[in-house]
Amino acid sequence: ALLTVLRGVARVAAAPAERALRRPSGRAVLLRPLYGTPREVDPDAAVAGLRALAAAPSFALARDSFAAQREIVVPARVPAAIVWGARDAVLPARRQAARARALMPAAQHTLLPTAGHLPFSDDPTACVEAILRRLPGAISAAATTQPTETPAGATP
Repeated sequence: ALLTVLRGVARVAAAPAERALRRPSGRAVLLRPLYGTPREVDPDAAVAGLRALAAAPSFALARDSFAAQREIVVPARVPAAIVWGARDAVLPARRQAARARALMPAAQHTLLPTAGHLPFSDDPTACVEAILRRLPGAISAAATTQPTETPAGATP
């Protein structure tokens, strides 16, 4: 619902919303559901993001498909690193992280205390570190896994 409201603001009141995003206090109000530290978001990036949200052609389709989703099927051998922002107001970590752990217990789960819904924007270094921590296991697992079939034209 939060993204739908923000999209509505972007579509109906674009000019005042863009003016607000140029000020730290405006970013704090409008971007709080998405970022752990909304005042630190670059104003130009905030305006560009708002415009992209307003223009997203498949927004309703994606939103509705997420609302109807009841399970995620993930093969156990697929390595995954899941990074949550503790300040995420869109998918609150308290509820969603527990759900993700139940669905993907083999994944590496990392909670970033100062990040929001967009942890790569809030703390890119911590996100990369989480992925890199997962890589050694993923590389060794991939090295021991034999392909089930050879693509056409390839040499086995």
